[in-house]
Amino acid sequence: MTYKKFGLVLVGLIGCGLIGGGLALSQAKPNKKVEHPTVKKTEKRPVKVYRDEGNREVVPHDQLSHELENQIKAADYSGTALVVRQNKVVLNKGYGVGKNQQENTVETVYPLASLTKNLTGIVLQKQLQKNHLDGSTKLSKFYPKVPSADQTTLHQLWTMTADLSDVPFTTKPMSEGGYINNVAERVKANQPSGSWFYTSTNFILLSGIIRQLSGQSLTASFKQEFQSKYHFLNVQEYTKSDKRTIGYNDQGHPVAFNEQRFAREVGTGDLFATPWTMYCFLKDEFAGKVLPQSELSSLTTPPAGLRYAGGLYTSTDGQSFVGHGKMQGFEPTLFMDKNGENAVILFSNQNDEPRNKPLASRLFETMKASESNGNVETINEGTN
Repeated sequence: MTYKKFGLVLVGLIGCGLIGGGLALSQAKPNKKVEHPTVKKTEKRPVKVYRDEGNREVVPHDQLSHELENQIKAADYSGTALVVRQNKVVLNKGYGVGKNQQENTVETVYPLASLTKNLTGIVLQKQLQKNHLDGSTKLSKFYPKVPSADQTTLHQLWTMTADLSDVPFTTKPMSEGGYINNVAERVKANQPSGSWFYTSTNFILLSGIIRQLSGQSLTASFKQEFQSKYHFLNVQEYTKSDKRTIGYNDQGHPVAFNEQRFAREVGTGDLFATPWTMYCFLKDEFAGKVLPQSELSSLTTPPAGLRYAGGLYTSTDGQSFVGHGKMQGFEPTLFMDKNGENAVILFSNQNDEPRNKPLASRLFETMKASESNGNVETINEGTN
């Protein structure tokens, strides 16, 4: 036992000696310059600030907002309602249900449907300005094979006064360019020149012109011009969004979601947003923050005797813009003063024009009438 203990001690000493010798040898070596790894400075990326931040629910809190909600509930409205009075939100709330019986909220995202045309018109104006062109430019410069293209101006396209026919949409899946070419190849000239005829054909051709001038897809132009500042979604993004709801027809039956039917509406129905995002965008647009006022006027001023231009209608008194669309069980409707101070925006997930449009009009009239009754308590949600 004694020898075993001694052996263990000896082994331990030898081990320590080896370690100690190693340390001694290490210390005996000449000093070397210690190289510390270069620490890269982390570049601070600028925080993206959207111009439509601040979307939150505003429930009835005064006489006006309670009156507005009473009208909304009486109409059995389903969707999201936003009412702005004198730059302040008096109501921003979801009504009814949508996908999986989930309640609609202020964050629910809806198809813009025909309201998309306004954004398409803005991108077009920017491209025309960059390329030293204007509304008098002939369609033949871009689509020489389209009937009467040498007699049709771009201004006639965005005011719906061209003589082009409505072209039924294809049911085949195609690329963005494929959908546009499909329409360009089948369109006919069968309307009296100068008369008003509403057709998505006009804006699909304008979308093709944007592609030719910009050298990129319309989807890319939308992303570049709008999606870096506002929470708009394209078709692919909307399809994957957990904020998407389901549309219903006027009988209350659900309409099956069909991605192809949205994708084929190039520049005429392929964007999506909340009412709040649309309000913030239009407020900026009308204030000249999206387009210079001269170009905005060119886009949105209707020809004499008419009311439509650039995706929006002008009210009969000339003081407000009106927008409307219908698509796959959805129906967006808006009334908004040209100065952006007052607005009613209803994005409904039930396509029922006899109900939704009159409701939006009544809400707008009620809200405007309240101005003569003095100020009411509101919640400030103004945009820059």
